[in-house]
Amino acid sequence: MLPKWQQELERCKKYLLPVFEKYNSYNWEDVVENVRQGRWYLLTLPNSALLIEFLEYPRKRVLYVLAGGGTLEEIVKAEDDVLSIAKARGCDEVEMRARVGFEKVTKEKGWKKQYSVITKKIN
Repeated sequence: MLPKWQQELERCKKYLLPVFEKYNSYNWEDVVENVRQGRWYLLTLPNSALLIEFLEYPRKRVLYVLAGGGTLEEIVKAEDDVLSIAKARGCDEVEMRARVGFEKVTKEKGWKKQYSVITKKIN
């Protein structure tokens, strides 16, 4: 029988895998290994999931939401939980990489666009 964290991760695979497939940055085995080793943390919701990690910069600590998938409304409602986790872990702010449309939904809640990530494939 799988450990509880792995059962939950497998349940949430349908929400998270499309994020990694779209950007081709990690495969599912990479995701499982990062969670298993405690580099990433899984925040589960009934119909959604977030993967978070904590980043240490020289002058600040950040809770970074590296992937989220599922029901948009549910993810937006999870903001208070994410902020509570960040505060409890001594973070100065929360960052996330999100698709452009998510910026519109979060702007009214006080989020601001800080930077963009653009890419180009090398042939």
